[in-house]
Amino acid sequence: MRLCGRGHPGIRATHAKTLEFTADAEIGPGATCVVAVGSRPLSDPRPFAGPVRLELTAGGHSVVVHAIGNPLWVPGGPAIVRRSDVRLPDTIATDADLAAADLPRDLVAALTDPATTVSLTISAALAARAGLVLLWAPASHDRLTVEAAAATLVVSEDGGTDRLLAARDIRTGRADAVGAVLDGGGRVLVVSTDDVPGWSVVEHLGRADTMVEVTGLPGSLAVAAAAASRAPVVTVPGRGDAGRALRSAPADHRLVIRTPAATLDKLARAVEQHRGGAGILVARAPYERPVRLGPTVNLGGSDLWCCIEPGEGSAGLGPVEVRLVEALLADGVPTRTAARAVAELAGMARRDAYAAVLDLAGRRSRPAGPGS
Repeated sequence: MRLCGRGHPGIRATHAKTLEFTADAEIGPGATCVVAVGSRPLSDPRPFAGPVRLELTAGGHSVVVHAIGNPLWVPGGPAIVRRSDVRLPDTIATDADLAAADLPRDLVAALTDPATTVSLTISAALAARAGLVLLWAPASHDRLTVEAAAATLVVSEDGGTDRLLAARDIRTGRADAVGAVLDGGGRVLVVSTDDVPGWSVVEHLGRADTMVEVTGLPGSLAVAAAAASRAPVVTVPGRGDAGRALRSAPADHRLVIRTPAATLDKLARAVEQHRGGAGILVARAPYERPVRLGPTVNLGGSDLWCCIEPGEGSAGLGPVEVRLVEALLADGVPTRTAARAVAELAGMARRDAYAAVLDLAGRRSRPAGPGS
């Protein structure tokens, strides 16, 4: 696909995070990301998914930008290329390795001439890393064809999806081929209409070499779908208290909570206390690319959806509390006394602490099953 525009004396190209082809004929001094005005498509405009190569050409000068296509782009308006991963209807690509401020200055000089023709050619590119896209089809029919065109392998997870894909002449493959495709750096599209997508590829969701995207789902379900677990989900409404939620939610469930980015360190400490080494996935609007929380993850100051994977705790207790209760019970301490100690240590209601202690006491008293 190719977009074409022209230069303008007001083009400055000093924006450090974006560059833009605008359909407007005139721009003001604040349009520091604009690199072309009067933009129009020279071929059938369509959004892209997956890795893309964008070649910007003007006045005999050119530069290549590598990015990830945005299937949610709406042709006819602006075409913005972003360094960030924020996908909006005006955004043609994200995760770009260049912005307006990074363009060669001789190219920028050419962009200031109204007689200069400026073009942006967009084509699919080879992936730098494997991609796994989970698409819930009922909310994403307009995206399905774009994602399927970019996929190495398409996997259907139910009969409704089979019929939907067949109606669009989209060929599907087997879920047991997913591992080999991802090993080769390919892109896999997993589609569901009946349930949250991803149950057929859950063993691949935790791969460090694979970028996971989720589309067609609200934030709370998108971040849960990307977790390497299909345990039941408990969602905390509003901005919940992480410590309280971790104490009350079953440790063998996924826990989804919304929290400000500034409190992530506090959340991580609470998870370590209550769920040991459980993984935490985080995602910001528009909730399409959850990432595993780690020391290099920086999501800015926005609110985040977080999915805490099942951990080592039990009945709302973390590993520390579990070990304490087990030691007290082994020494013959009454369950009510152990519950009071746990309530004080973990800040739990005594009723909840007592239920947790009874649950652990019951587990200790059960006979081991065959092979245990």
